[in-house]
Amino acid sequence: MSKHLRLGGAMLVAAATLAAATGCVSDTPAAEQTPTGSVEKNISAWTLPLDPYVLTDKMLKKAAYAGALVIAECLEEKGTPLPVPYVDFDSAYEGRETTRSALTEEVASTYGYHLPQEALPLEVLPWEAYRTADLDAATAAVSDECSAELQGRIPGYSSDMMNFSSMFVGSAFEGALADPAVREAADRWNECMVPLGVEDLPALPIDMPSDSVRQRFTTSPLSGDDPSTGDITREEVRLALEDVDCRESSGFQQAFYDALWEREAASYEQNAEAFESLRAKVATVSAEIDATIAELATAE
Repeated sequence: MSKHLRLGGAMLVAAATLAAATGCVSDTPAAEQTPTGSVEKNISAWTLPLDPYVLTDKMLKKAAYAGALVIAECLEEKGTPLPVPYVDFDSAYEGRETTRSALTEEVASTYGYHLPQEALPLEVLPWEAYRTADLDAATAAVSDECSAELQGRIPGYSSDMMNFSSMFVGSAFEGALADPAVREAADRWNECMVPLGVEDLPALPIDMPSDSVRQRFTTSPLSGDDPSTGDITREEVRLALEDVDCRESSGFQQAFYDALWEREAASYEQNAEAFESLRAKVATVSAEIDATIAELATAE
């Protein structure tokens, strides 16, 4: 049986947790670049108090990349070369580092209901191809052997680092959805959307696109089993923009954002020491990951 290179399974869990709790991503400052207490309330950018403590897509990709480089070195030593393609993640993601956002006019007009992260920087595609490539049985066995031998020596974010913030982010998300003002606004959004003829219109805006809309425009499936997507069409963009108009006219967008902000701010205030400890640990691991990449990555 063929299988993929074993890399960062826990990272994928943490990333999926954050994606489920926040929806899309946006071009907001990187987690490691935002000073404590300086997150400015900005609904259009969907900035939130816990942004500085959320591991970004680039950070997770770099961690997996560093792990692949270490394993590749072991594979080479064992006579099973599997060179990792060179990728400069910092350059590839410059100006497009991501944290969180909701469906806004800017997102809808550009991506419709497709997720912004589907448009990976072109420079990252060789890494994605490498990461998802099937391994033959012999190579997979050696890879497993290397992973076992190198356990604890590959730099990476621990499950605690990845899940601590997502736990609070998820709690704030669920609490905000239960807020009476948010629920009332969601009802108004639903009434506004009815004339658009979505056959399986959900009760909450955060559940759009619905299954029928996903199938109609071939957006990323909720299951994540099939990553293939279709082209973004004018019809899709038009519906997404109508959705945004309903979210704004119903008051849902503002009510939900305010409810999230209030809960995340409270979470930080009540756990400031733990969050700052997390920030320090993440900074240390990030430096180790950067050092590993600088040592082992070879530009062709």
